[in-house]
Amino acid sequence: MREMREKPRYEKNVGTCNGSSDGGSIPDRMFIQQMRQVLPQDLNAFGMIPEFVGRIPVVTSLNELSEEDLVRILTEPKNALVKQYQKLLSYDGVELHFDQDALEEVADTALARNIGARGLRAVMEGLLTKVMYDVPSDPTISDVTITKACVDGNAEPTVLRDPEKVAQRAKFKTGTAEKTSTAPAS
Repeated sequence: MREMREKPRYEKNVGTCNGSSDGGSIPDRMFIQQMRQVLPQDLNAFGMIPEFVGRIPVVTSLNELSEEDLVRILTEPKNALVKQYQKLLSYDGVELHFDQDALEEVADTALARNIGARGLRAVMEGLLTKVMYDVPSDPTISDVTITKACVDGNAEPTVLRDPEKVAQRAKFKTGTAEKTSTAPAS
């Protein structure tokens, strides 16, 4: 182990494993194991100045996010992107649904673009921009479903319309209030 630290293997970029998130081949797994054991002295040997290394309180290594991780990021946290878009469309009385295949395709798109978890919002914005403009202007829309074909760009989202919803919304947008007497009877 000591000889690995004395003669580090730096022929790869730090944090990469040939683009695979499962650890890849045996040399890749060995590289990951070595990166998990990096000490401040190793950073000095790599060429970083001691003043910079001294300001790093913790040295750690990170693994690349998998498709499954990105799907969990889209759906599980309290402020997950899917929940945010569902809430946004619920203000207009529309339910937004995502097929599991669609969520996996969104994650694949983020992985293919190499933009990670922060790039998920960009993928979702590109996917839902048209829907977010169509929903407020069409009062009959009651349900929108995003499929894998939508994410691929081969199809439009599935939109369900409720003709009865027009009458309800028109009633609210008349601008006149019903006359009710609030004065006490004498």
